[in-house]
Amino acid sequence: MKPLVIALFGLLCGLNAALASSLEITPILVEFQANHQAQTLTITNRSTQPTRVQIRVFAWTQPAGVDHYEPATDIAFSPPFADIAAGDRQVVRLVSRQAAPRGREQAYRIFIDELPTGRGGPGIEIPLRIIVPVFIGVADSQKSALAWSARLIAQDRLELTARNTGARRLRVSGLQVMSSGAILSSAASAATVLSGGAYRWTVPLKRQGVRAGGMIALRGDSSDGPIDANVSVAGP
Repeated sequence: MKPLVIALFGLLCGLNAALASSLEITPILVEFQANHQAQTLTITNRSTQPTRVQIRVFAWTQPAGVDHYEPATDIAFSPPFADIAAGDRQVVRLVSRQAAPRGREQAYRIFIDELPTGRGGPGIEIPLRIIVPVFIGVADSQKSALAWSARLIAQDRLELTARNTGARRLRVSGLQVMSSGAILSSAASAATVLSGGAYRWTVPLKRQGVRAGGMIALRGDSSDGPIDANVSVAGP
């Protein structure tokens, strides 16, 4: 898997420059498979200045259509802070405390925050935040399963909800709302729908014509293949 290189440069009016920072993270997604309780993550400082980072791990759920985070208790990690010299790297060790795989895939996110160094200078120091997803998996034979719902919340706005009743996550992208062959709207962002979770999009409608009790067609792509669903529209 290719490393993730995130470089942030700021140029603001009236300032000579902004301090630039560059961190490389590999891998960009961490998966614990059966019988593998330990994984590693490598943070490389590609800048010409030393940097200090804070590492935290959060349990990731979607109980009400939005991402929700709580400090993780079943993944141990070390170190929680790291000073990384220019051109150097830090290996972060992750250990799953789960005694046995659960019936559903468990999701987490690692937050890597670059901390202010206080070096000062003529520019502005802009810290980075990098988020890496972590999954404690189930058997490869387990699948995701999406159930869609739609609700008209205004004449020109529609709320779409995808609920994943399967055992694995699903990545949704390129989602379009259609009626009578015409594209009424497109979801602005791709999203991961977690096992046992739900994700909600609010999308503007390009034209009126969607009504409560009517039908819409959803088309798009997912990590399991094309999305092709007909959905009844509920009222406000």
